[in-house]
Amino acid sequence: MGGMDHEIEGQDISWMWGMNTALHQVKPIGAKRRVRARASARRPIGVVALVVAMAMAGCLRDDDQPTAGNRRDRSAAPRSVLLDHVVDTLNNLDEAVSLQLRAPEVVLDASSSRDGRDVVATLTARTTAGEFAVQRLDVASGNSAFLDAGVRRGDWVRYHVDDRTLAAQITVLQSAEIRRNLQRGQQVDPEVFEQRVRMELQNLGDAESNEFELPIVRVVDDQTLEVAPLPLDITSPQRMEVWRYGSERVESIVRQMNRYVARGRPAHAWQPTPDGVALGQAMERLNQWLQKSGRSEDWTPDGLRKTLEPAFQEQVDLRQLQRNSFTLEDGFLLREALWLRDIARWARGDSLYDVDRASALFDWCVRNIQLHPREDDGLFHRPWETLLYGRGTVEERAWVFVALCRQQGMDAVLLAMPDDNVPGEYRLWAAAVASDDQLHLFDPWLGMPVPGVDGAAIATLADVVADPQILRQLDLGPEATYPVEEADLSDLVAFIVASPFNLSERAAIFQARLTGDSRIVLSVEPSRIAERIDRTEGIGSCRLWPYPYLTRARQETRSRAQRIAARRQFERFAFKPMLWKGRVLHFRGRFDGEHAAKTFYRMARPPDTQIRRLANRSAGLAEIEKRAKNDASFWLGMVAYDDADYALARDYLKQRVLEAFPDGPWTAGATYNLARTYEEMGQIRDAIALYDDDCSAQQHGNRLRARALKQELPEDVES
Repeated sequence: MGGMDHEIEGQDISWMWGMNTALHQVKPIGAKRRVRARASARRPIGVVALVVAMAMAGCLRDDDQPTAGNRRDRSAAPRSVLLDHVVDTLNNLDEAVSLQLRAPEVVLDASSSRDGRDVVATLTARTTAGEFAVQRLDVASGNSAFLDAGVRRGDWVRYHVDDRTLAAQITVLQSAEIRRNLQRGQQVDPEVFEQRVRMELQNLGDAESNEFELPIVRVVDDQTLEVAPLPLDITSPQRMEVWRYGSERVESIVRQMNRYVARGRPAHAWQPTPDGVALGQAMERLNQWLQKSGRSEDWTPDGLRKTLEPAFQEQVDLRQLQRNSFTLEDGFLLREALWLRDIARWARGDSLYDVDRASALFDWCVRNIQLHPREDDGLFHRPWETLLYGRGTVEERAWVFVALCRQQGMDAVLLAMPDDNVPGEYRLWAAAVASDDQLHLFDPWLGMPVPGVDGAAIATLADVVADPQILRQLDLGPEATYPVEEADLSDLVAFIVASPFNLSERAAIFQARLTGDSRIVLSVEPSRIAERIDRTEGIGSCRLWPYPYLTRARQETRSRAQRIAARRQFERFAFKPMLWKGRVLHFRGRFDGEHAAKTFYRMARPPDTQIRRLANRSAGLAEIEKRAKNDASFWLGMVAYDDADYALARDYLKQRVLEAFPDGPWTAGATYNLARTYEEMGQIRDAIALYDDDCSAQQHGNRLRARALKQELPEDVES
């Protein structure tokens, strides 16, 4: 319990060491279809072999050697070994994922109580037990039998508070700010407290009850426990259950997620990822290397950061950009860049031309990132989360696309126009990829490139500015017009995508030392991109895109209800590490073999009978298993499509996703990808039917695709 009060701060990665260290292309309609050549799987290279290979490739640069100009550079060899170890770890994070987890189990609930009814209890009489504060839990229903059920110290009580006001009060008192004030002996302002409670009540929404998890310190008798205290006494009996976590790792996962829900700290990198131990160790060694490396002589803060609004200036403060250490949050962003690099290497296709590669990457984004409106959950996500979950808003899909292009050395920006409905705000239109002094347009909302004249090729911004009627090809009728008109083109802004980490000195230093197969694009030079884009006709101004900064700010101010939603999004990857591992190998393009995506996705698909049996013990655990199975089924369909095994892709998407999970979370994505599969199989009428019937967030683009397919059909077939 002492560890329960240890708060994880944004810069602190010390908690990692307490864990078990043994765990170790939307192509234009009618374009010639191509089957991509997927990168062959590479076996991980050992540390020693990697050092030799990197040295031969020139990764260990001449400036690794000690010089008189770098007084801090006492020994090149130790620094190189540290760097090589970090690179080896990052390149093989999938090897650090352990699958050895025992799922949490219910020790006591209504199904195992003496009378088969809910166990209800009060929480009163806070006291101390040795060095710990505890609270007495008394079962009011008299049906618990803790001793007979085998309840023991280290088990957890799940306490369900039905009174929403009481739950809101507990949540506010558990917040990091108020906890600190109380620990310092400061009084809580009653007016401020009541205001916070009212806000939390709005955040709680319509939930019937709110769970609080309390570790058991001592089993007193069959009807009494001593548990870690809530900040209030609860004299009205509430429903409770007792749970047991099957390993130290599982308990650590639960503790970390519960701490985030209760306190909202850390706001970033709070997820107990299956490769977290290895990632934390890599950041520790990277910091050791960075301290020995000194400052960069070439890096200067980019002036375009000043185009951000005042609310975000703190995120690009010089002290933050020049901080000489990597945090665990930085580690998450390094892993994000690795995922993007790995995807881009195989999803780009075989062409040597930038526009073709960009088209292939955009196609991958549209097929693999299911579009959903913001109001679905109110959560803002980084690209790594969008990739992991396979879903995102228009902005999040566009962010991933630009980031993939960047890993392939292509400059891409986001075009926006003033929002007439919200003064001072901008409305995102299209992603634009720079090539041959032109900006080629891709619409993440439509899920397709903006077509050129008469639907040929991909339109450039110059094409659209010269002939705005090109955009009217995208109208579906008087009641469904494309939401960009000629007047909107007069004041376009080119947004350059760069997060605070992309602008930092430490990102530039690390990137400069990564070459060959280990190269990752981490650092962004917005002013250089702006200078290139400014020469393009139709661009009014260039500035930093505020969305990454808004995302970071919104993640820091999530309500408790939003934190619960975020935990539910992530928890299946924590408790089903084979799903995480399958995802990472999918990103790396490793589909077949023993250590490949298909293998681990299949492991994440338990039989329905097993899920039904589990539901009798725990609806929550059964829901995690069911969601993981749905995810794995969908992603197996996606892998089959990329392997050009269209019959198998059809089987997974149609039977094992859409029919097995009607109106499930993958309905929109599976329907679209099934239609794409039908196209590849020559079943054009089946594809048209799916596109025409679509009611998803991408329905306008899908119906445009159906219209184009109808125009390609011979008249006798179309009829």
